[in-house]
Amino acid sequence: MRRFLICLSCLLALPLQSAMLADDIRNQYLPGEYQTILVGDEDMPVFSGEPTTSLSRGVALIFTDTGYQGLTLNNARALAVKLNHRGWHTLVVPAATLGVDVSAPVSQTTEPSQPGEINEVAPAIIEASGATSMHPRAIAREAMIDPASNRSVVALLANAVFQHIETIPGFRLVISQGMSAAQLIALTSADILPPPDGMVVISPYWPQSEANGAIPAQLAATEFPILDLQFPINTQWTANSAAKQKLAATQALKLHYRNKALTTPLFQATNSSDTIFSRTLSKEIYGWVNHLGW
Repeated sequence: MRRFLICLSCLLALPLQSAMLADDIRNQYLPGEYQTILVGDEDMPVFSGEPTTSLSRGVALIFTDTGYQGLTLNNARALAVKLNHRGWHTLVVPAATLGVDVSAPVSQTTEPSQPGEINEVAPAIIEASGATSMHPRAIAREAMIDPASNRSVVALLANAVFQHIETIPGFRLVISQGMSAAQLIALTSADILPPPDGMVVISPYWPQSEANGAIPAQLAATEFPILDLQFPINTQWTANSAAKQKLAATQALKLHYRNKALTTPLFQATNSSDTIFSRTLSKEIYGWVNHLGW
């Protein structure tokens, strides 16, 4: 039987930010409440759980998202409890802010904005730099998140996690949200990471037009099943993504692709064992996995 890996939202930390995140986790939780895995030369805290059923489906890797809604650490741990009841090992992997090292110089870039967005560069700055021919729907500010640099960090983390659970039998299913989902789609479609048995993505996006526009084609190029979910997480980068992803998958004749929009509120409860988000997501995962015959 192939391994089953659920990689939930996630993702990744910068060298400095990941160290700060690890310190926050250690200050918040007792040593017995988490484990650590070696990512590069750094120990990262993770939260593991065992299945409560006699038969194991595999291991569920849960990479958290960094925002205040969706795949937060609280929601991820609540989801892990529900996956344990479904027969899955779980590993919740907290993730810090995506991006490049803020201490390194970043080149000036021009990114198109959405209709109605005001150019955020002051006229005096434009005049001083000589950039008098900028498109009205463009923004010119330093790119704080470089997709290529961050992708290498995501690959390092994902490979460390894969190695950590390699002795657990079962299937592998990657689940992720937002920017982490975009990176995992890119890495698996390019064969930089080993292909999972399936992937669940939640509103994937990248806050740069070129990288964001590549997501539908990358998703359609993957050879494993994908559950493409949209929760009400609306940004300028995800406004029209669902339709484009569905169209690309249809044109590529992608098998076992499901696109579904959900209306569940993302506000999380204070009880880490049960949240509206985790209940909804666990039901969608359970139904889809059963449909695949796992």
